[in-house]
Amino acid sequence: MANLALLVAVALALRVPGLTAHGLYRDDAWPALATRTDIRQAMRLGVTVPGFELALRTWLGFGRSTLWAQAPVAAASVATVGGVYVLARRVGLGRVAGLSAGGIMALSPVNVVYATRVKQYAFDGLGAVALLAVAVWLWRRPGSWRRWGLLLVVAVLTGFLSASTVPVAVVAMASCAWKGLRNREGPRWPAAAVPLVYAGSLAVYAALVLGAVPPPLRSLWATNFIDGSGPGRLFETTFDVLDMLMAGMLYRHGALGPVLLILVAVGAAAYRRDLAVLALAPLGVAMVLALGERVPLGGGRTDSYLYPGLALAAAMAVERVFVTRPFDRLPAMPLNGLVAVGIVAFALTAGRRHVQVNPYPGADLAALQADIRRQTEPGDGIVVSPFSRYPWALSSRHRPMIVFSPAYTTGFTVSSSEPGELVVAAEYVEDGYDPAAAVRFAAGRRRIWYVVTDTPPSDTPPEAQQHEQDAERLLLADGWRVIRRLDVHGAHAHLLER
Repeated sequence: MANLALLVAVALALRVPGLTAHGLYRDDAWPALATRTDIRQAMRLGVTVPGFELALRTWLGFGRSTLWAQAPVAAASVATVGGVYVLARRVGLGRVAGLSAGGIMALSPVNVVYATRVKQYAFDGLGAVALLAVAVWLWRRPGSWRRWGLLLVVAVLTGFLSASTVPVAVVAMASCAWKGLRNREGPRWPAAAVPLVYAGSLAVYAALVLGAVPPPLRSLWATNFIDGSGPGRLFETTFDVLDMLMAGMLYRHGALGPVLLILVAVGAAAYRRDLAVLALAPLGVAMVLALGERVPLGGGRTDSYLYPGLALAAAMAVERVFVTRPFDRLPAMPLNGLVAVGIVAFALTAGRRHVQVNPYPGADLAALQADIRRQTEPGDGIVVSPFSRYPWALSSRHRPMIVFSPAYTTGFTVSSSEPGELVVAAEYVEDGYDPAAAVRFAAGRRRIWYVVTDTPPSDTPPEAQQHEQDAERLLLADGWRVIRRLDVHGAHAHLLER
């Protein structure tokens, strides 16, 4: 219990600073737009996470504050840390190994940042833990139809929440089928029937959901695919994606990550082969999907479903080392204390710095809208820059219009039903980006309010943020001038006049 309490405390200490009372970040605002439309459209907003969108819509029906929106994600992130530790202990690993696995999950820079983002990634990790735990539980009685039924329910539910967990579910099903078909002490039919049922449901799900990824989003994944065009490119791009994968857990890039991954795989297989396959085979599935340019690998947040298995494999490798001479003679209690001190020290140094340079990039668009309304004069126009479109629509007094199109990275954009408002519909990397629409909109008006979010460099590179000013620069070139500025947390508005 002491180890579990320590891990929870460290996880909370690193995640609580990301909680905020300010407005939602733009990438969190667009999932939250599920509250501003009907259920059918809400489930389409998340592309491959319809269940998460439905759950978020339900949750935000009881409260709209940013803290309320962040709470389930933060809780899922902390629960994943504890779940990995408990799972490691349940499969027979010692306290030191379990503490190592939990420490990896608690300190992971990706896990820390996305523990307070209103996204599905924390639930990807928690879902992976649940799938691994149910699979191991089923191994003990591979002929139990009740346990098979639970695995089917968990696999379908986690996949509905987020398609990212499908590789873990597929491996869990396959490993349990292998155990069940070799079982001589009970019925074998569940091991054949349940995976077939799951395969059928997965085929339907793939047809309805998995093919819906917008082309602009897929193009952003280009660096997270494996290029199999030749041996050299295959090795180079495989190394790159594995480097980025491990950097999400180790805080650094370089050869260390892939080398450690190989050592972990060898150590885990030497300790217990079937459990190592269960933990690491999802990574193999992910690599095949990345080679087929279907799913990104090494994208940080998109790898969250792989982290629990990698942490469990690392725990097995640690256990294998410490049951081998001369390490087996080391006393367990001092070693456990040394690992605990190391986790705390890392949290207080590298972990704390990571939190400080990666603040939650929220923008208080509701406050900015209120300020603009108080100072608006008849005939004024409002132009909303692309990065501001989703939080603006979320905070608007009027229900926004949602326009679905594969031209947009998220699969949709928003527009305003108000005649005095123009939302620039596309970002500069999307088809249809038209900053000159602001000039056409401003024609015949005396004053224009130009709304921009001010995201920190840790989230948005300066060159990308500069594109938010494109429409305003065109207005200035057309003879407009800035006469006033309104500032709120994470955003500002310029009042322009001819």
